[in-house]
Amino acid sequence: MFGTAEGAIDHALARRRAARVREVLEHRAEDARRAHRMTQIVREAEDDGDPQAAGCSSGAQWLAQISDCDYPHRRADHAYQ
Repeated sequence: MFGTAEGAIDHALARRRAARVREVLEHRAEDARRAHRMTQIVREAEDDGDPQAAGCSSGAQWLAQISDCDYPHRRADHAYQ
């Protein structure tokens, strides 16, 4: 339609940029909440002896095993058989 004058504010562009920033910040906050909860879960598992019951030496190893990470040990589906 019409071009913007030099120095004029493109309000639609500014709104899109602000929306992207808000969305990124929302995702980062959710990532932080999930990481915090994951830490709580591992601590609870360690308190109940889940890593040792699964043949793991640590909570970190247990987490890697059950989440099917590339940790050099058996997979979670074999841990409780």
